[in-house]
Amino acid sequence: MVMRREPTAFTRAVAAEIRGLLRSRNLSQTEVAAALDRSQAYVSLRVTGKAAFDTDDVDVLAGLIGLDGVEFLELIARRVSEDARALGGDELSERRGRMRAGQELPHAAYSSDDGISDEATEHDFEP
Repeated sequence: MVMRREPTAFTRAVAAEIRGLLRSRNLSQTEVAAALDRSQAYVSLRVTGKAAFDTDDVDVLAGLIGLDGVEFLELIARRVSEDARALGGDELSERRGRMRAGQELPHAAYSSDDGISDEATEHDFEP
């Protein structure tokens, strides 16, 4: 069995930004799941920050809101960075400092073999 780490503050922050962007376009989890060719449970875990989106997901999500993948990543990165600065001294800022100092390496937060069940109910993009 694959041991899963708790999602990082960064994963949760990215999820919150994506959730907000999808909500602003009135996209349901079911619509997003169909576009990703995934289950609604898969989408729910990611928009709630319990698991991370992969780069293929990001590319599809970008298209849903009229951007390309790079533009979407830049938008998300900018928003997450602004939020972290506004909070000041939070876990994201501390982690970024440790990474710059070489004390912590970034990690892949997604595994395609995550053993997650597809059973779930439809939820809005609320945390």
